[in-house]
Amino acid sequence: MQVRMLLRILRTPCAKKYKRTLVYRICWGLRMEAVEDCALRVMNTLGTGRRESVYQAALRIELQSVGQFLESEVSHPIFYKGQRVGVQRLDLEGPNYFIELKSSTRILPTHIAQAAAYARDRQKPGIVINFGPYFDIHFIDRGVCTPPM
Repeated sequence: MQVRMLLRILRTPCAKKYKRTLVYRICWGLRMEAVEDCALRVMNTLGTGRRESVYQAALRIELQSVGQFLESEVSHPIFYKGQRVGVQRLDLEGPNYFIELKSSTRILPTHIAQAAAYARDRQKPGIVINFGPYFDIHFIDRGVCTPPM
């Protein structure tokens, strides 16, 4: 169903100019639906009150079950004027996106800013998922926060 809709959209004359962007947006949307479903399954199974590392391991297992393989605790150096000044560590990272997990009462603006910096540095979109009392997901599109789909 979704593939047919994608092909129909790409055949329109106005889509030819923006074909690459449209394909990216639709594929990103399909991938995010899978991540959101997996995160909800983890939340429903484990509930709240656990450490981030527990949710990270469970989410990684769920994502692997749907064919999305991500690495855990990936470290990347931060440089300033050519010198290494620190390291940023992403909770889960794949070739096309990353996931930053939180286990707090709410996703705060500082959490979004941190993920936006990761997205700018890595040049890939990301997702912030809160497994706290108020389950929440925010999508970060290369440094710009976008509302959930």
